[in-house]
Amino acid sequence: MPNRAVNEENRKDTYKSINGIAEGFYREKGSRFLSFASPAATTEQAEQFILHLRGKYHDARHHCFAWVIGATGSEVRYSDAGEPSGTAGKPILSQIQHFDLRDIVVVVVRYFGGILLGTGGLSRAYREAARNCLQNATVISKMVGHELTITFPYNTEGMLNRLFQEERISVIGKEFSHQCTYKIMVPKSRMEEFLLRIRQMKDIEVSQE
Repeated sequence: MPNRAVNEENRKDTYKSINGIAEGFYREKGSRFLSFASPAATTEQAEQFILHLRGKYHDARHHCFAWVIGATGSEVRYSDAGEPSGTAGKPILSQIQHFDLRDIVVVVVRYFGGILLGTGGLSRAYREAARNCLQNATVISKMVGHELTITFPYNTEGMLNRLFQEERISVIGKEFSHQCTYKIMVPKSRMEEFLLRIRQMKDIEVSQE
């Protein structure tokens, strides 16, 4: 049977996002809804993506969006962009939350088809458009952790590499001079144990970014 404690740790140490831009499309009574999802690790990146689409589709009536940023989803924003309140931004956000994604922005561009859809029709259209592009996205797993710099003598490199493997630590950069300097990513759930073990070793310096 799988180790339940390990599985719980893995869930704490990772979250889902997307890799690259995904697109979708939905049509309702002549109105066309073009949907786009993009990775966004900061609000600035999300805003830049929205501005890019506003420029590219400048002749569209509405550019509605929602984003969820941060490993815990702490940064949330949505906009109806001129549509009736609650008919665009919230339905888009609901799909991001349904797919349990973070560090993402979704924009739905609407070209009005001449027939009013009503609030129910609008909500459904924005929800379906957002769902369509998210179904086309490539979902990836991102780590929740701490980035550290660790400096050590060459003769301890093998021992440390074994420790990194045991503690599920990723090496994200290496520099070599008179000593080795690694940049590493320590999973959140392993941080306390890792620091306890590393402090028991000699001639090793650790600093947090």
